[in-house]
Amino acid sequence: MNHKIALGLGLLIVLCGSGIAQTDVSLHIPEGSAPVLDGCLGLGEWTDAIDLPLGDTCTLLAKHASGFLFLGIRAQTGSQIVGNVYVSRDSEVRILHASHALGTATYVQADGTWSLDRSFAWACRRLGFTDSALAERSAFLDESDWLASVVRLGPPHHMEYQIAIHGEPMQMLFRFDLHGSTTPILTWPIDVEIGIEPGPLPQTAGFRPHLWGLVTLDSKP
Repeated sequence: MNHKIALGLGLLIVLCGSGIAQTDVSLHIPEGSAPVLDGCLGLGEWTDAIDLPLGDTCTLLAKHASGFLFLGIRAQTGSQIVGNVYVSRDSEVRILHASHALGTATYVQADGTWSLDRSFAWACRRLGFTDSALAERSAFLDESDWLASVVRLGPPHHMEYQIAIHGEPMQMLFRFDLHGSTTPILTWPIDVEIGIEPGPLPQTAGFRPHLWGLVTLDSKP
């Protein structure tokens, strides 16, 4: 199967009894080899990934390997990517933020309201591949169950994510802010309501995870 053509993307619009449209979007991720998380989408590293356009100037690559979901984002040259991956599980939403540093924030739902439970604590600002920089990234991955490249670790219009898989399907929303681009915010699912604005984290958010995508994993034949 050619993963660049067969995207495995299903879209079903269901009108609920309340009159609210609910979107069920599924993204089937192929199994591949683990890339090196160096912030550069090297030639040959992502040929076994699904290739999903997020507009005219940005491409999302995705695959899984060794218990991790890997994302590669390639934007138009001259752009700078800031990444936010939203993961919904039970009554919790985790925000995996990557820019000049990495941080995790958590919202919890109670009585229909999503409230901030944990704000960002920034880590992994070091660039390069010194022993201390690699040790900090390894410790962050062990503690947080995810890792990403930071801005200027590689080309600023490239970004990579590594996210531990804890069961599937995973309810997720991918958001990429492209600084220096005429299309400043791109998401998967495309044009989905995020429920939170760029900038400082508010105490409450308007998340609607039932409109986010379901990520499932395919195995090699």
